Formats: sequence, structure tokens, C-alpha cells
Amino acid sequence: NRDSKRRIGFSAQEIEKVLPEAVETDENGIMYMNYEVLTAFLVEAVKEQQQEIENLRSILKENGLLK
Repeated sequence: NRDSKRRIGFSAQEIEKVLPEAVETDENGIMYMNYEVLTAFLVEAVKEQQQEIENLRSILKENGLLK
């Protein structure tokens, strides 16, 4: 614990399992998140999700279930 401030974030060990590019390890073996790399993936995920929402809204409108 480098300081007494409470921190929030992702677990580098968990992220490493699915996105190893977003994890860095220092010379002491301590793992850190590279949030710049992670941000790019999160932005793309939001874009994909938004496209899926728009597709579903279109289907609902076509079937008269959404005005």
C-alpha cells in the first residue's frame, strides 16, 4: 500500500486473463493497469453495444412494439 488513500480500479490479475496488453509488471513483479490501453478497448465496446441497441430498437419499431 503506497499511501493511505482509498483507491478504486480494476484488478490487474483479472484483466490480464482477458486483456494482457493492458497490464504491465514493474521490476519488482508488481502488476499495474495501463488504463490508456484499456480505455481504447472500452470505447470500442461501447460503440458495439450502441450499435446493438440501435438494431434492437429498429426491430421493436418494425414490430410495433416501440413508438
